[in-house]
Amino acid sequence: MRPIPRQPHGMFRSLNNGRHHLAAALCALLLLAAYGRSTEPPAPALAAPVALPNTVLPASHYRLTLPGSSARVSSPSLAALPDGRLAAVWLGEGHGQHQADQAIWFSTLQQQNWHEPYALVTRETAAGHTLAHLRGISRPHLLAHADRLDLWFNAHGPGQGTRPAIYRMASHDAGHSWSTPRRLPVSSWLQGGLLDSARPAQALADGGSLLAVAERPDAPHFFWLRLNADGQVIARTDAGGALAARPLPTHGRHALLPLGGEQLLLAGSSDPQHSELWLWWGDAQDTHGRSWQSVRRVASAPPTPDAPQPLTDPVLQRTGDGRIHLLYVWRGHSLQHLAFTPAWLTSEGEAP
Repeated sequence: MRPIPRQPHGMFRSLNNGRHHLAAALCALLLLAAYGRSTEPPAPALAAPVALPNTVLPASHYRLTLPGSSARVSSPSLAALPDGRLAAVWLGEGHGQHQADQAIWFSTLQQQNWHEPYALVTRETAAGHTLAHLRGISRPHLLAHADRLDLWFNAHGPGQGTRPAIYRMASHDAGHSWSTPRRLPVSSWLQGGLLDSARPAQALADGGSLLAVAERPDAPHFFWLRLNADGQVIARTDAGGALAARPLPTHGRHALLPLGGEQLLLAGSSDPQHSELWLWWGDAQDTHGRSWQSVRRVASAPPTPDAPQPLTDPVLQRTGDGRIHLLYVWRGHSLQHLAFTPAWLTSEGEAP
C-alpha cells in the first residue's frame, strides 16, 4: 500500500491562517453591522410637558413691559424654568444698522415682575470665544431641561453668501452662570442654517433637543436637527410632532403652542402690515390648516414711518401655574408681555 504523502507544515499553517483571517473578517463584519445599528438613534420622544394644576383657572390676565435694554429689540424667546419662573432672551441692537453692539439679553419673571436684564453674549464675545470673525448674531432660542438651560443662536460669518453657524451656551444654575459659546461642527447632517423663528426648540426625554433649521432665509421647508444632552448632532429628522409644517392664517413670523390633547394655540398677525395681533385655536392633527378659528385680538397699532410693522415676533410659553405667556415686539423698540389663563381667551373683557 502506497503511504499517504505527508503535507508540509507550511501548508497547514497557511490553511489555519486562512481560516483565522476568514473568521476575523466575519467577526469584523458582524461588529460593524452591530455598531451601525447601535449608533442609529431611536425615534425621539419629547420630554414631559410642564405639570399643570388640576383645577380650572378663572379668566384673568395681566400685561407688562419688559425693562429696556437696547434701542431696537427683536427675536424674543421664552422658557419655563423648573423652579416656576419664566425666562426670556432677545436680540438687542443699537441705532441704525451697525451690528457691532449686538447682544443677546436675558431676564426672568417672578411674581409679575421682570428683573433687570443683562447681556449673555455679544457679537464680540461670541467671536472672541470661538476665534472667528462674525458679522452678526441672530435668532436666540431658549430651551429649559430638567437639569439645565440651553441657549442656541445663529452667528453670521463675514461673507454674505455663507450659511450661518449655530452656537450653544448652557447654564446649570437657572441662568446665573453660562458656559462659553460653542459652535456646532459642520457634518453630513449640518452644513449650517438658520434657526426657525416660528418653531421653538423642543426638549427630549433623553435630555437631548430638537432644533428646527432652514438652510436659507427663503427656504420653504425646514428640518429638525436632533442633538444629545451634550449638544452634539446625532441625526436629522422630519419628526416635529404638533409643530410640523401646515398652512396658517398669519402673515410673517408666528408662534405655535401645543396645549395638550389635540389642541394648538397660534399667535400672529392677521394682516401684512402687522398692525393687529391675534390668537387662534387649531387642531394638531389638521395638517391642511382648515381648523383655525380666531378667538381673540390681543393688540393693535397703526403703522408709522418709524415702525411700518408695529407688532412682530410673537412667542408663546406655558408655565406650571397654568398661565399662557405671549411676548411680542412693540414698534421695534420694546417687548410687551401678556399673561392669561385659557378661560380668558373666550371670556368677555378688555379690548386692546
